[in-house]
Amino acid sequence: MPQITLTRAGQFSEPIEVGPGTRITATGGYVQWTTGTLVDVRNGTATWQTWPAGAVAGYQDTLRRLVIRGVATGAMALTWDESKQDEGEEGVYWQEGGGGAAGTFLAPSGDATGASDRAAVQAAHDNASSVVGGFRITLASGQWYFDGPVTITKPIIIAGMGASTGVAPLRGTLITNVSASPTRTFYVNPTTEAIWGVAICDLAINGNGVNDGIGILAGTPHTVSQSRFCDLVIRNVRDGIYATGTSSAEVYQNEFRNIKITSCTRHGFYLDVSSYNQLWNIETTGITGAAGYGFYLFGTATTAHGLMTEGCVNIDAPWGRISSVNVETISAATPVSSIAVRLNGTGLGVYGVSLVNINPAKCNYGISCYSAAATVRDVVVAGTQGPAYVFTPQAGSSGLLENCQTQLAHFYVEQYSSMSDMAGWRFRGCDGANGVVRGNEDNAKQLTRLFALRTANFQSTSDQTFTRHGGFTSYRITQVKAVTRSGGSTVACSGGIYTAAAKSGTALVAAGQSWLGLSAIGKMVDATVAGVNVTDVQTATPILSLTTGSTAAATADVFLYGYIMDTV
Repeated sequence: MPQITLTRAGQFSEPIEVGPGTRITATGGYVQWTTGTLVDVRNGTATWQTWPAGAVAGYQDTLRRLVIRGVATGAMALTWDESKQDEGEEGVYWQEGGGGAAGTFLAPSGDATGASDRAAVQAAHDNASSVVGGFRITLASGQWYFDGPVTITKPIIIAGMGASTGVAPLRGTLITNVSASPTRTFYVNPTTEAIWGVAICDLAINGNGVNDGIGILAGTPHTVSQSRFCDLVIRNVRDGIYATGTSSAEVYQNEFRNIKITSCTRHGFYLDVSSYNQLWNIETTGITGAAGYGFYLFGTATTAHGLMTEGCVNIDAPWGRISSVNVETISAATPVSSIAVRLNGTGLGVYGVSLVNINPAKCNYGISCYSAAATVRDVVVAGTQGPAYVFTPQAGSSGLLENCQTQLAHFYVEQYSSMSDMAGWRFRGCDGANGVVRGNEDNAKQLTRLFALRTANFQSTSDQTFTRHGGFTSYRITQVKAVTRSGGSTVACSGGIYTAAAKSGTALVAAGQSWLGLSAIGKMVDATVAGVNVTDVQTATPILSLTTGSTAAATADVFLYGYIMDTV
């Protein structure tokens, strides 16, 4: 192994050209390097930089051809070993763990107060140049302590040596935020310039039960964009990742990938005032706060794949594309919503939703959709319990629901949704024994004839009992229609429909309902249903009982339409 020895401080060695994959070792001094050639060095045109280890002894591995020289701080030995032959990607000169061409390598201090570690990382950031993606801070393996946030205001890469599990023996980089008051561990906050190219990756964060993991705040007029947050473990936090922008400075086109967030007293992953962001393989578990979402995604054209959570999900993403959403149990004793998955945003597409072991006492609504022109496909409800209302189309919503099935007790969509709310929806592959609608997309929008009373006597004030159509038990009346079969009602003809004999029980149609419209064969009356039909499910067979009969003879067929409310 070649070696150069220097004897006194301030001495420079002869320049040496080394190839990629060379291990440079220095004792008693440090190394300077240039990407120029030996000719440039001899002509005095080379630009020297200090190696990523800083002005200290140690070793670093090169990844491309360089010219180096030793700078002595005392008696110095400089060696180089070219046996590695390990080239890096284009433009990278030093090994990734060494800090980058314009970077620094830091080790934890062991100061459990958090002041030393946080200050060292903040100082490395503050001293960095504002070259896009051009500065890297590498945090060595071990236990780090922060007493507050490291604030990021410029494009910079902060990378650990792997996301530590926190279990001894400690492997990887673990940062514990020991602040007693809620604060962020990393805070991306562009105050003087838009930030392009931030990266936080390959490390773990412990919020100590109080603090947040990563906060991102795009401030007017500066955006946060083209940045990466990946290969992270975030636990024991208030918010795992909380990112928001303003109307003039969005969180724009960033990537969040391979992140595990667990034990959150508020939100797992919160993204607001944003557009064109991408989420891949993110898990949020242990969402215990009553005000927190597992995922809250508000932004145009959001793309996400592989979301797993134990909290409620809110997706408001016009023209977004979301696939593989898994909600398993709900951790919070009282969740933020009774809706497991809330969808909104024109043109939203959601493909593959699994609702597993959702306690209906917490979330009795599976998917509630407010979107226009939406597509929701491949929904499954599984486990030992689940929401009774699997899919709810809201007023003004429209789209396609395809292949939505459950094996658990539930209501059909048409049993609890109004005709107007269902009008804009098509249902495909949602019927059958485990379907959420009773038939094909047309049948789902049709009222069911629940009861009929043929040739009812409209001169009589006696009880006349309807005939039930089918073996159902519970029902909800939404329409009452009568058509004259003989004669015609005259002078006065009024009365109601009740759930018990002798005009008792619940009035499904009020006693003051007039039937004078049955004045000739073929004439019809649409009776007004009582408000109780909206609020209460009924089980008793209805009875027509007029208060005042027609003076003239009249008979009519009376039909009661509505929805069967039995669970499947």
